[in-house]
Amino acid sequence: MRILLIHQNFPVQYKHLGPALAARGDEVVALTPKVKKPAMWNGVRILPYGIRRSSSKDAHPWVVDLETKIIRGEACYDAAIKLRDSGFMPDVILAHHGWGCIANFIITRPIRIWGLILNSIPASTKKMR
Repeated sequence: MRILLIHQNFPVQYKHLGPALAARGDEVVALTPKVKKPAMWNGVRILPYGIRRSSSKDAHPWVVDLETKIIRGEACYDAAIKLRDSGFMPDVILAHHGWGCIANFIITRPIRIWGLILNSIPASTKKMR
C-alpha cells in the first residue's frame, strides 16, 4: 500500500505509525516543511515542501491565522501534485488538519478524504494562481 503522511512538524504523531507501516512493507512518504532536502527515516521517505510567502502585513487580525494556514496548505498541495506527477499515487493520505496543510485539498475542489484524491487538478485551481 502507498501511504502519504502530511504534517508540519513530521514525525510527531506519526513517529510510531510511519515506521511500523514501512516495516510491514508499505511505501510510506511524508510531506513536511520541517526538512530542507529529501531524507529517509526509519523506512519513511521524507520530502520537503517550501512555504514561499508569509501572511499579509495588512490582514485583519482575525484572519491572519487563517491566511497562514491557507498559504501552508497551498505549498503542501503543490508538493503533493508534484509527488503525484512523479508517479506516487497514495492509497491513503493521513494528515493533521490543524496546521492548514490540507486546507487546499479541501477548498480547491470536492474530494474524497479517504482514497485517491490527487488524480486531477480542475481548471478552477489553475486560475487561482
